[in-house]
Order: sequence, then structure tokens, then C-alpha cells
Amino acid sequence: MVGTSLEGEDQEFFIYRNSKLGEGGFGVVRRAAEAKNQSRPLAVKIIPYGGDPVKKAKIEREVSILRVLPDHPNLVRVLPYKCFSENNFYIFMELCPDGTLTDFVRKQGLLQE
Repeated sequence: MVGTSLEGEDQEFFIYRNSKLGEGGFGVVRRAAEAKNQSRPLAVKIIPYGGDPVKKAKIEREVSILRVLPDHPNLVRVLPYKCFSENNFYIFMELCPDGTLTDFVRKQGLLQE
């Protein structure tokens, strides 16, 4: 396995090099895996916050909201691990089975109420 090892709250993860799945205004999304269960593919959103405690607190608040959303077939589940480094916050989530989230939405069509 070629990548970076990262420790979170009682959990160790691997982030694969050269595995960028997407990029947006807040950060980049890469493939990842839990060290204990490498057969379960994950995605990790890496959000730089530059060590700023105010930005870090805002990110943590948003992640806590994502974690309490109900299970729904149109939502990607965020894993309950908190993981950050000196400059980055890492949000681990299920890997969307149909490529990127954009690909999935295009395939499924518009969401119905």
C-alpha cells in the first residue's frame, strides 16, 4: 500500500497517494481505508485550516451536523471519527459506489421530495 498513515480517535487510516477523486472550494477528496479493515473502501475529504482554531471549530461544528443526519439512500454516510493534523481536517466517509458524487447524482437524476 502506497500512501500516508494517519491516526484519529482510536483509529488508524491510510490515505492513498495519487488517488484524487475530486476537488472543490473547501478541499480535496481522496481514496482511503481503515487500517483494521482495508477491504472497506472509504473516501476522505481533506480540508486545510492552516492551524487556525476558529476555522477548526467551524469545521468540527459542520461535521457534527453531518454525523447526525439520518440514513438515506441519497446521502453519503460520514464516519464517526475525528481526525486532524496541524494544518488539515480529515472527514472520512463511505466511498460512493458509482464513481464521484457528481456521477451518482447524474445517474440517479434529480432528487424527488
